[in-house]
Amino acid sequence: MKSLFKEFYPLTEDEYEALWRDGIIVLDTNVLLRLFRYKEQTANDLLTTLDKLKNQLWIPNQVAWEFHRRRLTKIDEGRKAYKDVIEVLKKSSESIGLSIETFKGLGLHPVVDLERPVSTMREQLSKLISEVEEQYAANPPHAHYGRLLDRITDLYEGKVGEGFSDQELESLYKEGNLRYEDEVPPGFMDKKEKKDRPPRELYGDMLIWKETLRHARQLGKGVILVTEDQKRDWWERTTDGRTIGPLPALRKEFSSEVGHLFHLYRVDQFADWAAKRLNVKIKPESAKEIREEAKTAQGNQESIEKWIMRWDRNTTEDILKRSRIFSLSELTRGGVGEGGSAAPNQGERVDEIRSAAGLSQISAREVELLELKSELERLDELLLKISMEMKILSKQKEAEDEHYLRNLQDQYRIGYVRRRKLKTLIRSIIDSVDEVGKGGSDGDFL
Repeated sequence: MKSLFKEFYPLTEDEYEALWRDGIIVLDTNVLLRLFRYKEQTANDLLTTLDKLKNQLWIPNQVAWEFHRRRLTKIDEGRKAYKDVIEVLKKSSESIGLSIETFKGLGLHPVVDLERPVSTMREQLSKLISEVEEQYAANPPHAHYGRLLDRITDLYEGKVGEGFSDQELESLYKEGNLRYEDEVPPGFMDKKEKKDRPPRELYGDMLIWKETLRHARQLGKGVILVTEDQKRDWWERTTDGRTIGPLPALRKEFSSEVGHLFHLYRVDQFADWAAKRLNVKIKPESAKEIREEAKTAQGNQESIEKWIMRWDRNTTEDILKRSRIFSLSELTRGGVGEGGSAAPNQGERVDEIRSAAGLSQISAREVELLELKSELERLDELLLKISMEMKILSKQKEAEDEHYLRNLQDQYRIGYVRRRKLKTLIRSIIDSVDEVGKGGSDGDFL
């Protein structure tokens, strides 16, 4: 049976040995681009390993095209990430200082000295930022990037695929459309994400695959393909998400078209196997970085821009609406639960919370306690974000911004008073509700 369904069986040790000894080694675009994101030592260690396999390396024309188109973008992303992190650190230090100054007027603590440790922390952070900026200035990255490009170019000199003619491409695009509709791997997972892109980008994975098949068929050899792509149009996975290996459909097509073996590696797996077989030593810290990057490479990675809070004139109003606090008068009035009274629709809320929690019995006071806890959490989020916005605006000198800043400061002060009232009210309800401790301690609510 195995002879008829080889694609469903793992390779034997002899087959692995044959592939590593005689197979063509193809690196996907994402692997080459990742070299520009690794630390210098990690990139050098991996390139040294690849140099030992130089005679087996080959690069599809599509990979080379994608690499050259995207290389500078990847470099710029790295530079921007560094600058953004430094800016976040600077803003964090300033925000801490601003928060202390804001709280001073409200009274911090009669015994605990917060100002001294906060001041020390800010000084240490400022010193660290200065040291990092000095190192960056002394080690401009463009020289490193230039050396990387030279080494990669040297590795693939005379080993670039010839690609496809315009006529061949048009035919392949039509075939690609049919393959993607029928979810024939690889590449069909890109049909939504890249549907509005040019066909050479939309069908990029399929073009790499087709060119690799053609080259392997011409040489009569198997292929090892190394990729950071983790999508299911390359890999077979169990229902709980564990990766088994390359899709059987890929192995079957390769065997039918070429008559030889095909295997797929993640870059960290490839580096480990290559180091063992070639007796190449990769530093532990380099191996660790390759493993960690491989784990996080696939998926929709959030760029550092999403970690940075960016504000506009609508930000505060949006937060206020989400927090059910719509104006200074609403803050002053106190909102939900002020004075210990239940909301007008208390009966409906009791039924709703009972249903959501699967409870048959829950008192109106317990419902009020849950709502007050929720309001306190929203208010804490609001105060933090207003504080961040005040810090940003405090640097600006425009009259309009100064007026807006004063309004924010008023909101912050009133909101903080409201927070103290909420905590007092919650404590009083906790004391009055029987067996409230069954669901958690007072700390759960405060």
